[in-house]
Amino acid sequence: MSSCMSRAVRCARSLALLTVPLFQGALSAQISIDPASAGNVIGNDVFIEYASSSPSDRVKVFADNLANIGTIHVKVTGSYAVLDVEATGNLFSILKDPVSTGELRLRFVEVALDIGADSMTDRGVVEADHIFLIRADRNIYTDIFVSGVTEASSTYAINTIQVTFVNASADADGTLWGNVIAGSSNSLHRGRIGTINIANTIGGRQPTLIRAKQIDTITAGYLTTVDIDLLTFSNSPQRLGSIETTLGGWGGDVPKGNPPPGTLTDGGFLRAKEVTGDIDILENFGAEVTVLQGPISQLQWRIGHDFMEAGVMRFPDPVFNFNDQTFVDGLTHQILVNRNNNGGEWLGTVIVGTGSNEIELDGSMIADGAYTELASALGGGSIGVSPFRLHDSSCTPANGGGFFTRGLDINGPSFECINLDIDEVLLRFYGPIRKEGMHTNHVNVQKWDPILAEWTSYNANVTTTVIGPLNNQRVLRVRYTGSGPWLDFGEYRVVSIPGRLVCTSIVGEPEVVAFEYYFSVEDGCGRAGMLMAFDLNDDDDLCIADVAEWLINPVDFNEDSVADTADLSVLLQAIDDFE
Repeated sequence: MSSCMSRAVRCARSLALLTVPLFQGALSAQISIDPASAGNVIGNDVFIEYASSSPSDRVKVFADNLANIGTIHVKVTGSYAVLDVEATGNLFSILKDPVSTGELRLRFVEVALDIGADSMTDRGVVEADHIFLIRADRNIYTDIFVSGVTEASSTYAINTIQVTFVNASADADGTLWGNVIAGSSNSLHRGRIGTINIANTIGGRQPTLIRAKQIDTITAGYLTTVDIDLLTFSNSPQRLGSIETTLGGWGGDVPKGNPPPGTLTDGGFLRAKEVTGDIDILENFGAEVTVLQGPISQLQWRIGHDFMEAGVMRFPDPVFNFNDQTFVDGLTHQILVNRNNNGGEWLGTVIVGTGSNEIELDGSMIADGAYTELASALGGGSIGVSPFRLHDSSCTPANGGGFFTRGLDINGPSFECINLDIDEVLLRFYGPIRKEGMHTNHVNVQKWDPILAEWTSYNANVTTTVIGPLNNQRVLRVRYTGSGPWLDFGEYRVVSIPGRLVCTSIVGEPEVVAFEYYFSVEDGCGRAGMLMAFDLNDDDDLCIADVAEWLINPVDFNEDSVADTADLSVLLQAIDDFE
């Protein structure tokens, strides 16, 4: 059906008017735009009055031979209007008449060139109640407003937004510049977006706002000045699945080609209750990310090059689940910096917790990314700058610390010395590692010989295993497998062997930074153990002065959650045995 259906309709700019009655069937009508009158400008407006009561009925607007479609005006007088749009040229806008009584659903909007106009003042609008697919092969400049359907809470407001083409000569097209708003605060539906897949850049000319109740996946060449807001709509999951950039970074990188003057390069922000998938940034990261719930432990947020000074990541207070012995909030996952293994730096800020519990890690103030805060204080996760170093303070025991292989049982009428069966040390790194090659030893375990005054091999009956959450195994377990725990009291060290421990999830899998880890094995039944447990005033003795200290600051020795006379009796017994 030509847009000039009769001379009673104005045809100067190929204006079409179509009234669709209550048809039943797959395709109720088709409007074809006449390319002869379309020329090279956006100017072919279409008016549709749609009176269907079935979501299976639809109308198609079609423009062939590089013809352009101006604004499609749709008045829904029935329950539904289902519209397909196909153009080999440009499309400017799709508008739903405000007096409509039903829902406008865009099934397929497929445009070979641009949707909207490259303008800072009037770039066009696409508005509907649901979009299954909106795709441009060159650019989407227009704002997209989708209120969402109402019959199911799991229904997508927008299934897919896609820009497929990057200009082979200039690498300048393939952009999403308009805002995307899916959902509203007073609707019961989720306002969910399935996939946003943009070949080149989201944002750049001005801040691009993407607001929804949930987004499954965002993939783009670059994210440049894009504000992703999932917190405004309170009656929703406020959830993001994953983000990936394929050409550059998230903030800080100038998009490919020749962007116009005034192109912005800051990263914008992401605000969400939770992120349930990986974030994979090919180059630099310079955005602000705030999540209200910690990601699960096996997730990775990967930054290819620099975690820039403008970059900020905020996480909630750590929460530990004692039932399954895992963290469920805080920095629970892995942040990787310099994933491309080409000299990237951590210069931005990671903030964990709020108020007086806040821990701020400023990468620009931390040499080589080797912060001293315990993993347990952050939420069990880690920030790793490749190649990864040993996280000295988060090892068990801490580098330079020690443990007892025998201790005192204080629950009987007299103290009894018992074996504690501790047979391992845990070396934790800032990022995930693996063992390289089928070697007998992947590290050297050595014991100090005070007579020879040298380190001697202690590799016999020692095994090493890499452990930790799936994808994020940061811990090397060094276990003694002989006929008991570390049998000999004394000083030990674990020394790296070149090439035998490497960084996973990093391009080229470089070896870890060379390290030496020291620990001591002590007797908790001897003088040192007694003093460590009961010398409350630190005078290197057990006497009545420790009783006086206990009366001021009672200590729960028997670990029954209360400091009482039973604990005082334990202290008196210790003083008696010590003497």
